[in-house]
Amino acid sequence: MPVETAPIKKKLYTVKEAAAALNTTPGEVYKQIREGNLRFMLLPNYKISDRELDDFIERNQTTRKEVDR
Repeated sequence: MPVETAPIKKKLYTVKEAAAALNTTPGEVYKQIREGNLRFMLLPNYKISDRELDDFIERNQTTRKEVDR
């Protein structure tokens, strides 16, 4: 009897994949890395963890009041 398994969530993303997940460009992801806003691993290319993407989104959320200032 086959065992059903849940899909495996991807743990590490390339810059291109991270950009797609953040709805931005790879250049913007590199900029955030250079500025120290987005942590990464070098394996041998830049890799960004799913947890770091979630944390980055959380850290950079703004409210409408903040935008209107």
